[in-house]
Amino acid sequence: MKECKLPFDAQHVAADAADEIKYICKHFDKRFSASDSEKAAAEYLAGRLAEGAQDVKTEPFKVCPRAYFGWITFTVVCLLLALVSYFFSTLVSCMLLIVAVVPYMLEYVLFKRFYDPLFKQSESQNVYAVKHCSGEVKKRIVLVSHYDAGNEWHTKFAFGTTAFVTQRALNIVGVAYLAAINIARWVMVGGIGAGIAYGNMLYAGLAGLFFVIPWGATLFFVSRRIIDGANDGLSGAVTAIAALNSLKDVQFENTEVCVLLAGSGAVGMRGAMAFVDAHKQEFGDETVFLVANIWRESGALQVNTRELNGFVKSDKKLVKFAFDSAASIGAKCRGHMPVFSNTESGIFSANGLRSLGFNAISANLPDYYRTRYDSYDNLSEDCIGLGYRLALEVIGRYSGEYHFVLQPSDDSAEAHTTYVDDDTPKD
Repeated sequence: MKECKLPFDAQHVAADAADEIKYICKHFDKRFSASDSEKAAAEYLAGRLAEGAQDVKTEPFKVCPRAYFGWITFTVVCLLLALVSYFFSTLVSCMLLIVAVVPYMLEYVLFKRFYDPLFKQSESQNVYAVKHCSGEVKKRIVLVSHYDAGNEWHTKFAFGTTAFVTQRALNIVGVAYLAAINIARWVMVGGIGAGIAYGNMLYAGLAGLFFVIPWGATLFFVSRRIIDGANDGLSGAVTAIAALNSLKDVQFENTEVCVLLAGSGAVGMRGAMAFVDAHKQEFGDETVFLVANIWRESGALQVNTRELNGFVKSDKKLVKFAFDSAASIGAKCRGHMPVFSNTESGIFSANGLRSLGFNAISANLPDYYRTRYDSYDNLSEDCIGLGYRLALEVIGRYSGEYHFVLQPSDDSAEAHTTYVDDDTPKD
């Protein structure tokens, strides 16, 4: 493996990246899925990627942006009707309960495009850049993030993280409680559970009225306000661009370095789904997708051991590779299973592609996550610099061709890319 000294330092790169994020937020604000602003941002980012890649494509795809949260009204109404029906018919209540839960589970928890046909279809776009190698492609690494911005999670902004998480937990408890008392009443009454509830079953149903509060609050889960998405999305996207462009003068022999900036990430990672639909057959075991959407808290660097709310397990070898890469640059890293901050890595892994998800965000969902505080004046240049260094470390380590060394701040302006042979074995 060759040691390659790059004429950059993480501090300066991070400062430039922060300025880039500010520029994008100001000039391409409200980058909601399939909006004109998202399209304009895609064109701008494609131009930035062309500085370091030989092949840059903007790939349009069809999307139904409102489908991802489209279950909310339907599910809440069905839950309320299920609670009312409990007092008269267990069968009807159970049926409504099932009808309420299915779209929530499929659309929001498992990230299936279950509700999409019921909503208006628009066009979003992915941006895919490739830095070709000089010889046969034996390895390929794709840096991934999304660049769009989503709706503010209104209940989280208004009441804080603790109240938000408590309300979400009560929603699940309420569903389980209603299912339990329905089953209990069905056993006691027999038949189809028809008849007006009385005695203890009546009191159990009246106690269930408490859950009207958290269920009703779900109707205000998302607002129409579109946030900046400066940390969640752009910090990952701009860091990936910076890493690729830093390698402009580096020639890999057998490793292809790519960047995928996915559109419609904030509405159920639809860009990643569209990319898989279009390219799945092109990638084998030689390809690794490295997903990192958020570079905000250096002390909270996480490797996602599971994705898609725990239903998809990450590759153990890649998880170890991630820990080793982080350790090699002196970064503390821990395993994590995200619940509210899933990444595109889960989409790739669920489709049989090798993928790994990083995030640098506290597990307790800080106040900026999915709220208006996720703005360009709330960035961490130190963490962006960490993400930049880690991206270069992962690229070099995975390729087995180079070990990248960044120049100190005082020398970066005069430095040139140099190569030194060493005896380090390839990974």
